[in-house]
Amino acid sequence: MRKSGGRRRFVETAAIWGAFVAIWATAAGAFASNVVAAENATSEIRRGPFIVRADFDLTPLEEELRELDSLLDEITRTFRLPKLRENVVVRIFRDEATWREYWNREFASAPYRRALYDRKNYLFDRDGANGRVYLCVNPLFKNDLRHECAHAVLAAALGRSVPIWLDEGIAEYFERPASERLTNATWRPRTIERLRRGEFSTLESLEKLAGMNEMSPVKYCDSWAWVCWFLNGPDAVRDVLPQYLNDLASRKPFAAKPSKRLKAIAKDGAAERSLRRFYGAL
Repeated sequence: MRKSGGRRRFVETAAIWGAFVAIWATAAGAFASNVVAAENATSEIRRGPFIVRADFDLTPLEEELRELDSLLDEITRTFRLPKLRENVVVRIFRDEATWREYWNREFASAPYRRALYDRKNYLFDRDGANGRVYLCVNPLFKNDLRHECAHAVLAAALGRSVPIWLDEGIAEYFERPASERLTNATWRPRTIERLRRGEFSTLESLEKLAGMNEMSPVKYCDSWAWVCWFLNGPDAVRDVLPQYLNDLASRKPFAAKPSKRLKAIAKDGAAERSLRRFYGAL
């Protein structure tokens, strides 16, 4: 009697698991099909880990897309990052109207953005990519491409996201061509003004930001300013961000935040004074 009941329960359990697996496989397959169908790409260019797709001829954009090579080299060299762990799909829409239509279908719950880096765990992804960059052809196409692909390079190299202030600060920094990174016409004047008014964000306050909803324009400004100073300021601070990012890449537990690392080398307000001198805000 016990034996027979056990066999019956086994059969019932096997049937339930069989049904679950079938449903999961069907759902996962549909998900993967939807990802491919959503891209609807007829043109493709591959540049290293970047897989660029569009539903129009990409040949006219080849010069702009060549910048992906230098962007990848600059970011990985600057932060001494490990080799990228995954590919990055870059989906380009022919114009903003087409992109808006896609946005309203796929990202309607979020405020509209002209470009986006979306990191997900794509099941059965044929590209070996957890991240996708979306943008459209527009007058600021190069800036958008550099900004969103900077996010993608960081995530693909680290295998994880980084604190929001640092992620956006680095993307804002590399958004501009190399000749404009120190003189950023959007953020440098505002940085000087905020420093003079005593409104500039401390590093500790930026490190407490938890999500995009907290990244106001002034937080973007201050994040850019800190990153720019770390990368171009006194020699003593230039290793702070590379060391921190490499600790994140190696999954080092309790990696010290940049603010703590900075305090160990710049005491008694020295960092703030250096910032003011760097931006000419004394």
